[in-house]
Amino acid sequence: MTNIKNITIIENLSRTALECSDTDEFRKEILRFLSGWFGCEQGIFLLARPNCPDRFNLNSVVKLNIVEKYWRNFREKYYKFSPFLKALPFAKTVMTVDDLIPYKAYENLEYYNETLKPQSIHHELAVQFRSGKILLGGLALYRSKNERNFSSTEKSKMEQAAFYLSTALERFILFDKVCKVQEIINSICTDLPYKGLIALDDRLEPIYMNDEARQLVSSLDTDEDNWQNYFISLPNNPNRQCIKPVKANGRGGDAGIKNNDSTAEKNAVEMAPFQLRVVRTSRGSEISVILLGQNESKPNACKKLAELGLTKREIEVVFLVSEGLKNSEIGQKLFISEYTVENHLRSIYEKLSVKNRTSLACELSRITRTDH
Repeated sequence: MTNIKNITIIENLSRTALECSDTDEFRKEILRFLSGWFGCEQGIFLLARPNCPDRFNLNSVVKLNIVEKYWRNFREKYYKFSPFLKALPFAKTVMTVDDLIPYKAYENLEYYNETLKPQSIHHELAVQFRSGKILLGGLALYRSKNERNFSSTEKSKMEQAAFYLSTALERFILFDKVCKVQEIINSICTDLPYKGLIALDDRLEPIYMNDEARQLVSSLDTDEDNWQNYFISLPNNPNRQCIKPVKANGRGGDAGIKNNDSTAEKNAVEMAPFQLRVVRTSRGSEISVILLGQNESKPNACKKLAELGLTKREIEVVFLVSEGLKNSEIGQKLFISEYTVENHLRSIYEKLSVKNRTSLACELSRITRTDH
């Protein structure tokens, strides 16, 4: 009967995961579900830091009844002394305090007395989610000293749940990554004469690199073995430290790279010129976009269109049409009315001897190819 009950709970857990739309919602709903299943009123759900093996991103946490003051103390100072974080990457999938340290010694830790005890937290059940050897995230459930400790049976239940949750978490991380990349591409101005694109998250960790950027970076003096399969990783050079001063200026634009390392200087010259843009996503986070390698095809196409009699505004409309934008969307992007867009299109069709948007796109493609 117990096994049947556990199977039903796992099915409900899987159903809960499938109904979520993104990683943050997944973490909130799973933490709520597990706290109810194990009878806990407090807990946290962390994600791993991309490209940083066995490290958690303490700035991205979903909390359940955790006091912000004490979480801040943990994040800024006491996390270094957590027996659970110290145990990574050698820890089991599911752990309790007594798997790592005697409770008497645990109660003497400053970590315990400054972050957990003030919140009436005493017992902890921690689980890590992995894809192979890659850490995806971790979750902890808490109980007070007056409550019972987590039993071996409960640890076995969590191990069963961890198998399903690791797969679901990996899927949500990949899905969010795809959505973020799409948002990046949609946010970048299309008239930039650059070929390569590298996107970095708010921690300057690479989350996207197109084929052109890969070719440019791979031509540098780097170790290909440093690349990771799960999260796209930048090679050691040019190192990410050189990007920080540019971002700190609070503006994008063409920039050079300054670094004391001679190899980094050599690589910077090979990659220059580049442009850095900071894009704010719909969720409020910042993404740094590095554009590499000038691409002359579009400037040459613009020159050719101008020679055919198109105005600067008409050329802008041509490229926006080639991206598949509707007249209303073009109007919003150029701050003109839809009626004005229609007038520009009529003029463009006449000057280029085309009849519709499809033939206009084909003509632009022909001009781009002949002038590349």
